[in-house]
Amino acid sequence: MKNVSMIELNNMGLVAVLEESLGINKSAGYVVSWDKKTHIVDLKIPRFIDEIPILKIGSFDNCSSLKNVIIPKPIRIISDYAFANCSRLTNVSLSNSIIDIGKSAFWLTAIKKIILPQKIEKLRDGVFASCEFLEDINIPNSIVEIEDFAFWNCKSLKKSTCHQH
Repeated sequence: MKNVSMIELNNMGLVAVLEESLGINKSAGYVVSWDKKTHIVDLKIPRFIDEIPILKIGSFDNCSSLKNVIIPKPIRIISDYAFANCSRLTNVSLSNSIIDIGKSAFWLTAIKKIILPQKIEKLRDGVFASCEFLEDINIPNSIVEIEDFAFWNCKSLKKSTCHQH
């Protein structure tokens, strides 16, 4: 197993070193997956790879070592189950460029607080299901629909701030 403390991709040559650990579809601007043998603790998704903007994040599910994720602009989409069952994931920083978070994207994580981007219109099915440590969520006024089980089994949820239209 490879031990990687911090993965930060940029256009200064680091991409070539890490392509064996991350599945990247450069032409589509899509970080598809990660090598399950790589031990990732902190993950900062790149803004660009070879001058191509990254717009979508694929599957980092079941990455049990992952604790911190930074998702910067111009990323717009977090796929279904993207960080599902990342049981140690406690900190997620989402940019306001994100317009869609897929179903069960953060299912069974250890997130304690999250501020949702201003452009998201719906909270998909199970997006934060079984986030037993989630205490505080900031829901923007752009939300028009909360699908089934979005917060199912969020036993610690104490505060949800909802902004009116």
